[in-house]
Amino acid sequence: MAVVFIKIDKKFVQNGIKDCDTGLDECQTLFSDRYEMIANPVLRSLFWIMGFVALVGNLATNILTLIEMVFDYKSNTSRDISDCFVKLANKFFIFNLTISDFLMGVYLLGVVCQGVNYSGHYCFVDKEWRSSSRCWILGTIEVLSSEASAFIMASMSTFRLVTIYKPFLTRTMKFKWIFLVGVLCWLFSSLFAFLPWLPLESGYFVSEVWFPNHFFKTDAISKDDLITIAHQVSGSHSTLQSWFKVKERISDKFRYNEIKAEFGFYSQTSVCIPRFYASVRESAWEYSTFLITLNFMLFIYMVVVYVLVYKKATGKKFSTSDSKNRNEDMQKRISRLLLTDFFCWIPVCIMAYLRVAGFFLPPDAYIASAGFLLPINSAMNPLLYSPLIGQCISRRLKCITDNLFVICPRHVDDTTRVAGAGEHIRQKSLPTVHDCSLELREFRTKCQ
Repeated sequence: MAVVFIKIDKKFVQNGIKDCDTGLDECQTLFSDRYEMIANPVLRSLFWIMGFVALVGNLATNILTLIEMVFDYKSNTSRDISDCFVKLANKFFIFNLTISDFLMGVYLLGVVCQGVNYSGHYCFVDKEWRSSSRCWILGTIEVLSSEASAFIMASMSTFRLVTIYKPFLTRTMKFKWIFLVGVLCWLFSSLFAFLPWLPLESGYFVSEVWFPNHFFKTDAISKDDLITIAHQVSGSHSTLQSWFKVKERISDKFRYNEIKAEFGFYSQTSVCIPRFYASVRESAWEYSTFLITLNFMLFIYMVVVYVLVYKKATGKKFSTSDSKNRNEDMQKRISRLLLTDFFCWIPVCIMAYLRVAGFFLPPDAYIASAGFLLPINSAMNPLLYSPLIGQCISRRLKCITDNLFVICPRHVDDTTRVAGAGEHIRQKSLPTVHDCSLELREFRTKCQ
C-alpha cells in the first residue's frame, strides 16, 4: 500500500482542526513539537545542567550543613551562648534553603527525564501528559521550591537584622522559635503550591477541558465554551451555578462524549511550569499576579534589610583590620545574593505585569523563565551560603584557567620534571576529597 504525503498550508497548522489522520499538524506547542517534549535543544541542555547543579550542589551543602549542626550541638560548651545560638540558627536556615533548592533540581531533572521517555512520539501523548498527576506534581514541586526559598531567605535576612540591631535579644531567644519560623515557611509554601489542586465549585483554576466532540474544531475546549454548551442543552429555565453541575450536565447529555481531563494551573505547557504569565482574560490570573507580587515584595524587603545590615556593620567608628575585611566580605556576599535574586525574580515580575497589562510576550520569554530565570537561584545558593563549597569550586576553576605547568596548590608539595625543560619545578596537585574534609574542619566553628 502506497503512502501518500499531503502538503498542508501553514495557515491550517495549529488552527484546531486535525488535517492529518495522526494529528501531527496540531502538535506544536510553546515548548514541544511533534517529536520532543522540549523541542529546543538549548533549553533541554539548560534543564540538564541547571537540574544537575541544583541537585548535586544543594545535596552536598545540605549534608555538610547537617554535619556542622550536629557537631556544634554536641560540642556546645561555650560561654558565649548567644554566639552559638546565632550560628546554629543560621545553619538551620541554610539547611532548609538547600532542601527547597534541591526540590528545584528534582523538578528540572524530572521534566527532562520524562522528555526522554516521550522522545520521538510526544505528539501522541501531549494531552495525557499535561493532564496527568505526574505533570501536576512536578509543577507543584517547582512552586513549592520557589516559594519556600523566597520565604526562608526573607526569614534569614530578618534574623540577621535582629542579631545586628538587637544582639542581646539572642541571649533570651529559644531555638524552638527559629524552628517554628522554618515550619511556617514550609506551611505557607505548601499552601500556595497545593491550592490549585483544590476542586473548587467555581472551577477557578481550570482553563480548558479535554472533551472529544464533533461540533468544535478541537477536542481541547475552553471552560467558558463548555459552560455555554451546558446552558444550551439544559434549557432556558435551568441554572448551573457550579462547575460540578456543568460537568454533570455534560455527562448526562453527551454519554458518548466523555470529559477525559481538565487542564489547569500546572498543565498549560509541556514542562508543567505554573501559569505565571496570565492576562486578565485567562483563568486564575489573580492568583498568578498574587504570587508574582508576593515574590516581588519579598525581594524588595530583602534589599531594604540587607542595606540596613550593611550600614550598621560598616557604621562603626572604631574598627580593626579584621573587621574591615569582614565588612568587605559581607559586602561582596550581599551583592552576590541580591544580584542572583534580581536576575531570578525581577525579570519574571516585569514580564508578568506586562502580560497582565495586555502586552504580548514572545515564546522566548517563557523559555528563558523555565530554563534560566527560575532555576538560577537554586543553582547559585550553594555557592553563596556555603564557604566550603564555594572555595572548592573556585579552586577548581582556578586550576582550569592556569597554564599547563601551574596547578592548584595542595597541602603536600610534589616535584615534577617538565619534559624538554631540563629542570625541575615545584607544583601542586588538584584538591582532593581529603583536602575538602580538612577545610571543613577549618571552617567548622567550635563553640568553645
